[in-house]
Amino acid sequence: MILFITCSCREEHLIDYSSVTARINGKECRMFSGYNCEPVNRTFVGQEYLDNVLLRFESLNMAEHYKSTNSRDNDTVYVIRMSVLAKSYIIKPFCEVIFDEAEEDSNDLNSAFEKGEIVDEPKLSGQVIVSAIHKGLGYTEWIFSIASGVISFGEMLQKPHMLYGGERLVWKCEEAFFKFDAVSDDGKILHVTDGYCKL
Repeated sequence: MILFITCSCREEHLIDYSSVTARINGKECRMFSGYNCEPVNRTFVGQEYLDNVLLRFESLNMAEHYKSTNSRDNDTVYVIRMSVLAKSYIIKPFCEVIFDEAEEDSNDLNSAFEKGEIVDEPKLSGQVIVSAIHKGLGYTEWIFSIASGVISFGEMLQKPHMLYGGERLVWKCEEAFFKFDAVSDDGKILHVTDGYCKL
């Protein structure tokens, strides 16, 4: 018996992700357009487990001249990574969560979440990875660790996680606002304001 399988190819279109934005040291930067972008690259996404929720946001490349077709128009490109661990009842729509101090390693937050540890106060961990191209110096990369900040979460979409038989919930934030300061090992500071991301 011969089985014929036909499939139709969808035409891919460039999607505008520029609604993910932040003002970084005074420059308005937006995320580049692309062909595919997971929810975690557009907004805070995560899981609820044993009364805790762990949410992550990991932007794709962001830059001032995000519409440019020539990469040389952007001498500096930013990637923002943030993880938040908190009791699920704390993450309410349009309530600000203020962080005076950040955790150094997001793996610590993930480990605490998976173990179901008691979380008294919300915890934040995050980085900004800065890539730059300079004449004569070539490609350079710096890592800035988030020191303190504020996040305001919008409405949350929640549904049972397919892999855990309803024991965990998947959370997706429809939109979020953020601002923070981040510090490099050599003491340089990035001021990130007017941060915005959406599903």
